[in-house]
Amino acid sequence: MQELDLMKNQIPFDRYFQVEPLRNYLKIILMNDFMIHLADKIWPEGKRYVFCYDAQINEKSDIKSCHAKDGNPFGPFWSYFNIDFDGDVFFQPLFYDIINPNGWNTKYPSTKYPVLAFSGPPGTDQHNVPIAKYFIYSNYIQEQAENFLNKHQISPDTLLAIHLRNGIDFERACTYASEKSNFFASAQCLAFAKRQRDRFDKSTDFWGIDNDKLINEQNSDL
Repeated sequence: MQELDLMKNQIPFDRYFQVEPLRNYLKIILMNDFMIHLADKIWPEGKRYVFCYDAQINEKSDIKSCHAKDGNPFGPFWSYFNIDFDGDVFFQPLFYDIINPNGWNTKYPSTKYPVLAFSGPPGTDQHNVPIAKYFIYSNYIQEQAENFLNKHQISPDTLLAIHLRNGIDFERACTYASEKSNFFASAQCLAFAKRQRDRFDKSTDFWGIDNDKLINEQNSDL
């Protein structure tokens, strides 16, 4: 019952972001449109594979798998579109590399893998930063932000907003992080917030986080 409720609450991408600006960067199609109009032909059942770097640990199963539908939001998201995977593909030692894609094209040609469905989001890379300009919030989100700023009398010119990930996977990432690290959210382990605030000369921090203890720790560091 809980998963059914979560499935009903799936929020489409265009609720948060405008679609047209992204089309200035690459060809895109919304997930719902793809599943309705193209999936049966391009990505039919029986040939739906999910990609992950390596097999994931699952205490309830000894099967070597991406376990792509374990937990929330993963399970409810794929189930919402009636997707069950037919196999797992472990892509190590490849990484998400937009500069040198030949490794991916050679190992996973589109003739055999027309869709690359990943069990998790791509890692952070400095080359991806300029792409952010194509992600423009929807009118709905912009209105919410303006109302928040007006309510708290905050000027956008003095605000630095930070979405801080603090789940167990990112805690582990910090364990292995170094000054040269650039994976997952390792940047947040390396005084990223302070550097960014100093870089942009902002006087107000907005933390997108649900852990008060971490907010206090970050504030003391800043």
